[in-house]
Amino acid sequence: MSIIEKPKSLKYKLAISHISMIIIPLLLLGIGELLWHHMINPHYSSPEEPKIEGNLKQNNALVAELESLINSNPDKLMDVTYLRKLNRQADELYIIVEKNGEFLYIPDRIDRNIQFSDKSSGYIYFLAKDKPPGPGEALVFIIALLFGMLINIFISYHTASNIITPLGVLNRATTEISKGNLEYSIEPSYEDEVGELCQSFETMRIQLKEAQSLSQSYEKNRKELIANISHDLKTPITSIRGYVQGIMEGVASTPEKESKYIQSIYSNAIQMDRLIDELFLFSKLDLNQLQFEFEAINIEDFLHDCVEDKGYDLENKGIKLSFTSTYSSKSLVMADRQRLQRVINNITANVEQHQDPLKNQTMLDIILSENTDEVIIEIKDNGKGINNENLPYIFDRLYRGDPSRNRQIKGSGLGLSIAKQIIEAHGGQIWAESEVDMGTSIFFTLKKHIL
Repeated sequence: MSIIEKPKSLKYKLAISHISMIIIPLLLLGIGELLWHHMINPHYSSPEEPKIEGNLKQNNALVAELESLINSNPDKLMDVTYLRKLNRQADELYIIVEKNGEFLYIPDRIDRNIQFSDKSSGYIYFLAKDKPPGPGEALVFIIALLFGMLINIFISYHTASNIITPLGVLNRATTEISKGNLEYSIEPSYEDEVGELCQSFETMRIQLKEAQSLSQSYEKNRKELIANISHDLKTPITSIRGYVQGIMEGVASTPEKESKYIQSIYSNAIQMDRLIDELFLFSKLDLNQLQFEFEAINIEDFLHDCVEDKGYDLENKGIKLSFTSTYSSKSLVMADRQRLQRVINNITANVEQHQDPLKNQTMLDIILSENTDEVIIEIKDNGKGINNENLPYIFDRLYRGDPSRNRQIKGSGLGLSIAKQIIEAHGGQIWAESEVDMGTSIFFTLKKHIL
């Protein structure tokens, strides 16, 4: 960007400063010279009024005498003694006589032609003495020079202050931030490069503050995660230990009771294995270490297969699964089959865990629709629903909507959080809509594959 395009830039200010420091002293010297010639010393000659004219006016008697000699007795002008006398009488004039082209020096002149008695011709020259500069002229020059220096000092100070002042503010802010005070903000007050630097610094401070806040939030979540996982693992382990101890001590005295204990141990072991598996998957997703194998798939066929695979199992648990499609474009989508299957499983598992016991039949519908760029998949149930207070948090890690984390509500609390991270890794979005006692719909989108 050129200086002209951005007049408030630092380059523009420095350029104007340097040009001013050159031009202003020259202007002041010129003004001082004019003041000396025309106001302080009006008799001092100017280029339009040669000094020789002024000196002739001051020697009118001498000029008149020379005029008389030229007309009446020009030979008198060859008398060296007489010429010396004239020069002594002249005020700031030198008189030189030239004859037949013989002369010693040719100055700027006012000349008169001379006709000598021997018919030879010549000239008479009046040379003015140069008057050395007087003290007044030197004083004007000094005053003009001082004024120029003062103006240059002012311009330099003003320009430097525009740089040094905000840099001082920036330095104080840097010191505060180095001490960990991310609340210390600066307000850019200039619209030049230094102001842009201050604005960039302020943006950096805000980003650091946000990063610190996010880091603190992550640390808090990590501690909560460890505490919650410890709780979730401790419950089945305690149960397993109790059943094993009962078998060892002979509490399971009949084959039927012993079989029941062993089945409970197996169920708790399966639950622990599922929790550890989900925790491992969640950790890899959280660290962006999970590898995805994307491919173009027919999403309608994929969902139809999912319904067939899970339909029988869910029906045994009292859940009727159906599939509806209004996907007319039949466009393919880019997805990882295994991870997308995990999303479907986690959402349906969440429906299993929150069935409404007051309803004879739990309905679960998978609905496929589309917009211009995406496919939209809705998984809808007729369960208990989620109130507005809890709805924004259902995709958070280890969230069950149960402050006491009662084990009557099975599941790790990681299922929907894992589903969210998988969908976002696909470049899609996931959200939920719910109405208490009416049911919940979980939506997610996938990008269409454009050939």
